[in-house]
Parts: sequence; structure tokens; C-alpha cells
Amino acid sequence: MPPNRPQPTGAERCSPTGLKRVASRGHGGCGRAAAAVPRRRCVMGVGRALKQWAPGLALILAGLGGAAVVGLGVEEAEQARASADFRSAVALGAEAVRDDATAALDRLVAAQAFWTARPDSTASDFHQFVRGFPGIDPGGPLRAVALAPRVDRRDATGFLAHMAHETQTLRAIGYPPFRIWPDSDTALGFPAIYVEPPEARQGVLGYDMFTNPARRAAMRRAAGEGRVIASAPVLLTQDRPEPRSSVLLVAPLYAQAMPGAGAPRPWWYAASWGEPGGDSGGMAAGRSGRGRHVGFVAMGYSPSIGLAEKVQDRIANADLSVAIWDGGSVTNVLRGTMPRRPPPLGDPALFHVSGPVFRDGVAQAPLEAVERFDFAGRVWWVGFHGQAAFRPLLSRLVPWGMAAAILFGAVALAVLSQRLVAQRVLLEQGVAERTRELVRANTALRDSQARAEAANAAKTQFLSSMSHELRTPLNAIIGFAQMLSGGIGMGPDPDSRNAKVRQYADYILSAGQSLLAQVGRVLDLSRIEAGRLSLKPERIDIAPVVKDSVAIMRPVAAAQSIRLAVDVAPGVSPCFADPQAVRQILDNLLSNAIKFSGADSVVTARLRTSHDGPQGMVCLEVQDHGAGIPPDQIEKVLEPFHQVADQLTRGHPGLGLGLAIVKELVDGHGGRLTLDSTVGRGTTVRVFLPQAVPVPGPLSVEDDGGPEAGRRGETDPLRRLIDGHADFAAHD
Repeated sequence: MPPNRPQPTGAERCSPTGLKRVASRGHGGCGRAAAAVPRRRCVMGVGRALKQWAPGLALILAGLGGAAVVGLGVEEAEQARASADFRSAVALGAEAVRDDATAALDRLVAAQAFWTARPDSTASDFHQFVRGFPGIDPGGPLRAVALAPRVDRRDATGFLAHMAHETQTLRAIGYPPFRIWPDSDTALGFPAIYVEPPEARQGVLGYDMFTNPARRAAMRRAAGEGRVIASAPVLLTQDRPEPRSSVLLVAPLYAQAMPGAGAPRPWWYAASWGEPGGDSGGMAAGRSGRGRHVGFVAMGYSPSIGLAEKVQDRIANADLSVAIWDGGSVTNVLRGTMPRRPPPLGDPALFHVSGPVFRDGVAQAPLEAVERFDFAGRVWWVGFHGQAAFRPLLSRLVPWGMAAAILFGAVALAVLSQRLVAQRVLLEQGVAERTRELVRANTALRDSQARAEAANAAKTQFLSSMSHELRTPLNAIIGFAQMLSGGIGMGPDPDSRNAKVRQYADYILSAGQSLLAQVGRVLDLSRIEAGRLSLKPERIDIAPVVKDSVAIMRPVAAAQSIRLAVDVAPGVSPCFADPQAVRQILDNLLSNAIKFSGADSVVTARLRTSHDGPQGMVCLEVQDHGAGIPPDQIEKVLEPFHQVADQLTRGHPGLGLGLAIVKELVDGHGGRLTLDSTVGRGTTVRVFLPQAVPVPGPLSVEDDGGPEAGRRGETDPLRRLIDGHADFAAHD
């Protein structure tokens, strides 16, 4: 490397610009030389970059570590505090539920003790006793308390007679008429005869609790175990207009001894001593260690009433969600099993739900704490959710705010330490971008040069083709004109002289027509490309046009021993097209087919109706059996001034404009052109023209009479002159 040229750094060598520069120095700009750059230099450049960024990276990593430690530490402490608060709230909430249920048991046990101690009490005595109870209210959780004696429903005449005897006394204290309901086929019954408070009597008085399966199961357990038993969740009879999930607490009553003969005894004992025959409901009135079973004291208990307020008073957090539900008999629930979610809304086992998680009656998230307590032979669950509610929003943001502050400081220090490095990187990027712009500019310049060279080559090819195609007929015209002028080749007699004149005139006419056709095609293509060729479409029957064109070209084909055939399908639909343009399309297609077909071959023109497109098309097809076109040349032959092989070597004169003009004319009509060819077998060109008026194409612009119109006018005298000579030769 020359000493006066600065050596690139490792990073520059690893950059795309550096690789190109090293490659150009070592191997003359060869792209493969970039892969020969020593890997060690790239590694050294990366090492220098890491060394420059090491202080900033160390500050950032230290800040991340410190922020994580501080944030996680404070977060863990806040979570521990919130967890402790949540556990305390759970304990307080469960305690509130237990206290409420224990209060209900206490009141029922007091009523049981009242009837055990004073079995001969009247309805008025019971009324006065219950009035001293706090909390027994139809609108509260303790809905009602009732005495239900044991009755043989098949022989209850004495019982019903006594109830009728007491009717006047019971009405005085607000009792409605008494009747046992509902009807039942069982022999044993426990109707409610004394009900307190008075507001509950209408829905409870006379109700036989033994007719309900849940109540009957609780009564059997209570009588057998001699203690208060809670039923499975039931709907109380006084709640029929607005049912709510409740339980029936039943306490058994026993008679320790019977009074002697003639001694007074409670009237409702009378129905309890007779052993009913038949179905006794599975509960016989035999003796036991507790005495003879004579009835129950029953209390309706609705845990959902007022419980939410009691729980919230204890925990003082409205965002804590609480659910209370019955889990079943203690004999059926294993210890250690904990439910994850409460029952759905509407399940009778669900006593109470409150809080944001249970607003829809179904837990939206698993329970975070579940407390179990046994209540009167049943298992009750109290579920809680809302530990996050014990952590205020500010306490959640503090640890991460501290972590963010530490991290921000570390990043700020890292940014300040790397300002010079960033400026250097920006400078290198600017140089690299400028280098890329220069490369793009050089590439664009090379592309422009290539296009200019291609255009120059096309111009040269065009001028060569034009000079040959124009010089050939001009030489023929001049030569035969000179022979006519000098009398060369004329016979001595007038007849032979006239014959030679006609022959030379025919040669001049043929050369002039060829020259006129070449010039006309060049002018047509120039007008098409300039958008000045006017198409005047009209409704035409295309079949006669095809037949006329074939008839005109048939002598040209016959001169080369080629047969022209025409195949017009019956019922071809008319199309909207310019008649002159259609004739020009047919002439060019037939001329090309005849030109490139060998002797004794057939060129066929076909016309049919195609159903392509929404409105249908008219298909014009020209098929030859010539040399064919290679597949890679099919697209190119539709370009101007292109032939498959050079006309000087193949012997096919022409400028290669026929198919290009045909394609432009077809496109101008809104149609399409397809070309199928097989080398050695021939070519088929199909032109599709619409049956309806097409959307005006790029060739539908009216001729404005510009300079091209003047040039077209200049060709008219020559065409008239040649046509005149043709008429002269034809009538001579």
C-alpha cells in the first residue's frame, strides 16, 4: 500500500465500502476478491468497537443489575405485606361468617331448651319467649322458629280436634286457620303448630316439614344423633315469591318420662306416644337414652341476608370478593380437599357472592383462599379472591419507579460517555452513504451509456434495412426507366417494342408498389407511435372483407406456387371495427404467411365466433406451413424492425413491420393478438376483435391534420401515378 494513502481501520475493512476498496486494490476491482479479506482484520475491528463501547456497556449493565435488585427487593416486600393483609382479612371474614352461623345455632338451642323445660307452654308463652330473642325477623337471616310435634297423619283426629279447640285462642294472637299441608302418603308427619314471629305464620303454619326430602334427611339425623342438624340448601316456604337459598336448622325434642295416669301432660305429647303402624318415615318413636322423641324445634336460616355487610365491616376492603356455599354433609367431605371455584349462579348450594370477581355469579379467576368450617353437621366453604386489592397502586409503582430511575441514570451516563463515538459513527456513515451515491451514479451512467449504444445499434440496423429495402425498388425503377428512355432491348418492329414497353412498365409498377408499401408501413408505424392514426369503427360484416382480401392476395400466392384457402364458419357475428384497418390487418398477415411459406404449401384464413370475454369476440386466424418461429423469438417478432433471420441471408425482403402494425391496430380496437408457432411446422396468428363497441384505445385519436397529414398527402400523387400506370398497362 502506498505510504501517502491512509490505511483503513478494522471497522472500515469490515464495511461494504472497505471490502470493495480492499478488493479493488488487491485484485483490480474483482468482486471475488472481497471474500479474500483476512478474517483476522474483521475480528480486530469488532474488538476495537467493543473496547470503545465497554465503559458505556458496563454502566448500562450495572444500572440494569441495580435496578433489578432494588425493584425485586421492594416488590417482594410489598407482596409480603399485601399477602399478610390478605390473610388477616380472610381470617376476619371467615370469623364473621362463623359468628353469624353460631348466633343462629345459639337461638335455636335456646328455643329447644325452652320446650324441653316447659313442654306444657302455650302459643302465647312461646310468643313472649321469642320476643325476647334479638335477630329473629322475617327480613333478617333468622327467618322464623316453629314447634313441630310428632303426628300420625293417618289417625290425627284428636290432634286436629285440639287445634280446632284452640282456634279462638290462636286467632287472638294473630294465628290464621290451621291445616296440615301439603298432602302426603307417609304415616308420620311433623307439622308446624306454633310459629314465630307473626309475619311468618301465613307461610309456615301447618307445613309438614317431613314431606321434603332435604328436611326429612336432616330430621332423621337430628333425632338419631340428638343434636342440632342443618339441612341441605332449601327454599323456605315463606320465600316463595322471592326464593333464596337457605337451610333449615332442626333440634330434636325428647320426653324423659311420662306422667302417671290422670296426671296432666302437654297436649301435643298425645300424638307422639302412639306407635304408628305402617310407614313411619324411617323414624320410630322408641325409647333411647335421651328419652322418647316427641317432635322438633325448627328454624329457617338465610346466610345471604346481611352477611356481606358483616364481612365488609370486619375486613374494611370493598375490593375483596367473598363466596359462601354448602359443601355437603361432614360424612361425605374428606379432610384436606379444597374447591377451586364456587358453584355457578343459580345453584341452591350457593348462599352468598359479593365483590368484583363474583359480580356475574361465577368466579372469573381461581379462589386465592378457602376456609372450611363445620356447621350443624354440614361443611360450609368460604372462598376469597382479591389479594391484589390489598396493594395500592402507588405501592405497585414505587419499586419499578426506583428501578427506572436507576436505569435512566445509568443510560444517561452511558450516552454521555459515547457522544464522541456516536459522532464518529455518523461521520463514517456519511462517508459510506456518499460512496454508495457515487456507485449508484456510476451505475446509472453505465446503464445510460448501454442504452445509448443499443439505440445507436438499432438506428444503424434500421438505416441499413431501410437503405436496402428502398434502394432495391429504386434501382429497378431507374434501370427500367433508363432502358425505356434509351430504347435498350427494344425490337425493331412496333409490336415487339410495345411488348417491351409494357413489360418494363410492369416491372416499374411492381417496384413502385413495393417501394410504396415499405414507405407506407414506416409512415403507418410512425403515426401509430405518435398517436395520430385515426380509427373509425363501424358495424361491419367481416366475412366479405376476409374473402375479398384472400381474393386479392391469391395471385401473389399463386406466383409462388402457394394455395390460399378460406374457411368462414356459418353465423359469424358482425363486429365493430374500422374496415380499412381490418383489410390492412388481413393484408399484412396474409403477406407474411405467403412470404415465409415454401412452394406447394397452403395458407389458410379462418373466421369464427369466439366466446371469450363478457361480450364475445370475432376470431380471425391465418395459418401457414412455413419454417416457423423459435419460442425465444415469438415476443420479439411483434417488435418493429425485427425478423427471425436477416433478410439478406434468408432472402425474405421487408422491414419487419407487418406484425408490429397488426398488433397496434388490434390493440386500438380493444382486441388481442396471439401467436402460436412450431419450428418446421408453421405459424398460426389469431386476431380477436370485439363484437361490441370497444373502449377507445391509444389509436382512437382523430387525425388533427398536422405535419404527418401533409406527408401522407405527398404520397398520394405517387400512388395515383402507379395506379395510373397499372390501368394503362391493363388496357393497353
